[in-house]
Order: sequence, then structure tokens, then C-alpha cells
Amino acid sequence: GGGADALWRALRQARDRNYEGLALDASGCFDRMDQRRLVDICAAALAHDSYRIHGGRRASIDDSKGGLHARRTRLVTRATLVGALQAHCLDHHTVAKCRGRPRFYKQVVGVPQGSCASSLLCDLYYGAFERDCLGRFLQSSCVACRVVDDTLVLGEDVGGFLDAYAEAGPRRNILVTAAKTHATVPHPLLAAAPAPRLR
Repeated sequence: GGGADALWRALRQARDRNYEGLALDASGCFDRMDQRRLVDICAAALAHDSYRIHGGRRASIDDSKGGLHARRTRLVTRATLVGALQAHCLDHHTVAKCRGRPRFYKQVVGVPQGSCASSLLCDLYYGAFERDCLGRFLQSSCVACRVVDDTLVLGEDVGGFLDAYAEAGPRRNILVTAAKTHATVPHPLLAAAPAPRLR
């Protein structure tokens, strides 16, 4: 498998025995994000008044219109981007059949998983959580890397990192999946025995 299990296998192959290790999996990252907080985080990340957006190539056989080599570039204002983010995060609707009839639902938590922007939005959301709630560990005793919702941590106090994550996470709808989280030290959140020391 991938995700936290793959990170854990990589962690066990590390050679430095002086560090504790943690491979942490967050539960349902796309489905649980607070949409309003996400829009605020994204709006704060947009520091400029306008952005030049480079699109793909126009699909045209006629070379007089640029053919397949013409690039689309447009200038987009910050307000337009924030509006698009709000529409993407706050006004997403989906259709599901119920007793053979279509029913329309509005997504009120999380972001659409099929969107190409969702992984980036998840990274921004989790990055803000790490900066605000876990910064003291990341500036001193631990090194962490995260791929969407899977986090690999090496350091001297991974138990404290996990405590802080589990304590602060629920306020942002971020929960630890204990069954898919592994550590080299015992921790009350993890039911299984600690994994062996790094070798």
C-alpha cells in the first residue's frame, strides 16, 4: 500500500538510530476541511493584486489561429481568484440518484475530491495548521514532511508532536487515523505496540 504505510517503510530504512519516528495518517482530509477557514487561508496566501495565469494550448488545427503552439495568458485580479475559490469551496453541488430520481446536494464540509485544485487546497489548509499549531516542534526538535494527509516525522519528541496534533487537530476538523499511524515510541493514542527502533 501507499500513504502512511509507504512512509513508514521508508522511515524504518533510515540509518540514524538517535531519532524517534512517526508516520501519521489524517482521516478524510478532503472531506473534513472547514470551508470558510480554507477560503480565508487561501485569500491570505494571495499577496498580490493581480496574477498572470498561463493556460494550456489552444486546440486548433488552423495554423492561422496559432495552431497547437499558441499559449493562452491572461491577467487575473486577486478579487477574481478569491471569488473563484469561494465558488469552488462554498458553492459546490453534486447530483446523486435516489429512488431513480436525481437529487442535488450542496457540499458543506470539505472540498471536491475530483478537482485538480483539491490537493493544493489541502496542502494550504494543513500547512496553516502545522504553522499555527505544530510550529514549536518543527522549529526545534522535529523534522516533518507531508504528502497531502500523510506525515513523516523524525525527531527527539515525536510523542509530543503526536499529542499536539491530536489535541489541536479536532478544532480544525483534522483527526488522526490511529490504525494507520505508526511510531517508534509508545503512545496512548496508538493501540498497537510501538514499532521497532529505527535500524
